[in-house]
Amino acid sequence: MQALLHLKAWQLFVLLFGVPVALQVGVMSVLFTGQPGPWAAVGILVVAFLTLGLLLAWFYALGTHLHSRLPATAPMSLNRFRMAAFLPVAYVGLLLGYGWNAFRGGTPDGVNGGVIAVFVLLHLSSMAGIFYCLYFTAKALKTVERNAPVPLSEYVGEFFLLWFYPVGLWMLQPRVNQLFAATPTETTE
Repeated sequence: MQALLHLKAWQLFVLLFGVPVALQVGVMSVLFTGQPGPWAAVGILVVAFLTLGLLLAWFYALGTHLHSRLPATAPMSLNRFRMAAFLPVAYVGLLLGYGWNAFRGGTPDGVNGGVIAVFVLLHLSSMAGIFYCLYFTAKALKTVERNAPVPLSEYVGEFFLLWFYPVGLWMLQPRVNQLFAATPTETTE
């Protein structure tokens, strides 16, 4: 995953945005032009899993490598970050499993309220995990660049650039490339 930190902005854009959009267009064209069948829902979930997986892989690579360069005066919990990155992947994986089971005819005719409640809870947890990943990565990036703890007002811009990643990666990835091209000045475990 460290290779994601050395890609040029256009390469990362194609990987994180271009490929998933092309796949989504393919799945949607089958939905609108042919007889999609029940597999189309699974196809949409697979594309969502791929998109989320690639994006979270970039966040994870960036967050873990930045964490190793944080100054000792700015500790951040890497375990909390890892858990936050795992939640959305687990949620979409469960959705894929449920979708595959439905595709094979393994679900009952009606969806009960318990299943909906579980998926709503998982969805909200997944959203919270993604926002924590955005927060952690933005704060770690700015902290490593400044080599000192930073207040929210200094990394809120990076937070929104990460959130709107198709635009933000054009501004952030050159900084990441520059940061990881240089030798680390001080690392902490």
